[in-house]
Amino acid sequence: MLNAVFFPFSEMYINHVKSSEKYDMKIQHYHDAYEIYLQADGERYLFLDDICYTLKQGDLVILKPFDIHYMESRDIDFYERYVMNFSSDMLSAILTKKETDILFDKIKSCVFHLNDEWFTLILDYFKKIDAFSNRIGSVSYTHLRAHETGRNLVCRILLEKKKTIELL
Repeated sequence: MLNAVFFPFSEMYINHVKSSEKYDMKIQHYHDAYEIYLQADGERYLFLDDICYTLKQGDLVILKPFDIHYMESRDIDFYERYVMNFSSDMLSAILTKKETDILFDKIKSCVFHLNDEWFTLILDYFKKIDAFSNRIGSVSYTHLRAHETGRNLVCRILLEKKKTIELL
């Protein structure tokens, strides 16, 4: 069993990695924020709740705060991914407290595969947010109030997940 480390987030965080080298996390970790992870290409292995998920292109992971997890490449040398971390407070400008509570009450940590249309759409949002973040530095809640891209992405992903759960 790996040790676990806490990584706090006070602002929205986005990160893009395109790697041709094997990378295995040395420690499990958790956050005080939600995490949305998009496997853009290649493969990675996610360990969550004692289950190993093989992530492939088009897989989307939603993690609730404080869920302990880690990733490995194993024998795969290439992968590309986007990850975004945010607190539920970030949505307070567009959702009421009651709406936020209902939304996040329904969201569970999960892994699911996007169809081609949704993968293309969400990948495009991640690319735009990443480009914006690279221009201004870290993406804070204040920046997102002026630029709706991040909020729309978070809401769109979470609301689509909610619809998917209701259809099952």
